[in-house]
Amino acid sequence: MKHPRLSAIFVAVSAASLLVASTAGFAGHKPSHKASKMVAVQDFKGEANFKAEVPPPCPPVMMLHDGFYIGVGVGYDAYRVRQKSDIVDVELDAENSYTEALRARHSVTGWMGGIFAGYGRYFDWFYLGAELNANTSSADTRYLGSDSTPVSYDVDMRARTSYGIGLLPGIKVNDSSLIYARVGYLRTDFKVSETFTNPSTTISGSSSKWRNGFNYGVGIETYVAENVSARGEFTHTSYNSKSITQTLDETTTSTSKFSPSNNEFMLSLLYHFA
Repeated sequence: MKHPRLSAIFVAVSAASLLVASTAGFAGHKPSHKASKMVAVQDFKGEANFKAEVPPPCPPVMMLHDGFYIGVGVGYDAYRVRQKSDIVDVELDAENSYTEALRARHSVTGWMGGIFAGYGRYFDWFYLGAELNANTSSADTRYLGSDSTPVSYDVDMRARTSYGIGLLPGIKVNDSSLIYARVGYLRTDFKVSETFTNPSTTISGSSSKWRNGFNYGVGIETYVAENVSARGEFTHTSYNSKSITQTLDETTTSTSKFSPSNNEFMLSLLYHFA
């Protein structure tokens, strides 16, 4: 080469230029890398914020169910009993024979409890159910009557076990409430104890009889929790009348006709298997 000094200078300048260019490129590349990291971090945070804003799941719909159910209830019985009694004492001596007539209305009240099972189905807004039930009651009363003979008459009346069947047609007010009517048949065990007292003797007798009754009423049922509902109900039962004739001793008989009816208030909890 004719000018070795110029060639050396050219080579040195070229090398320096390449070094500066590569350094600048590396320096220029690093901010770009940081920016991409920043974008990635921002994107990740944005995704985290999006997840935090997801709304909670909707609560379950409060809805009464079709199908089988069982229930328990407590309430109050208020029986009204009309009584017609004739006590006849036939003595050999006609002057000592007599007939005692009694006409009275009794209030037989007490707490009750019951269990029941049934099946119900909705047909759009209309509801129809069928139910079996069994109850027990503490309702009782005692009546003491007397006249100027002096003769006294003491009667104790009690209502005990009942069982029956009923149909429950109703109207759905909304998804969680139902208004219904009850029509059914009921049998109840009544126990009557009578004591007849005159100046010379005291004679007692007792009888336990089942009475049949037509049962009807209204009620409302509402959702409480999943598969659980509450019910409030009022029913009236009219029982058939039946006469009880008891032989108190060899000469004295008592014939009593009792005509009971009952107003019952009951609160219940139901479990639905649907």
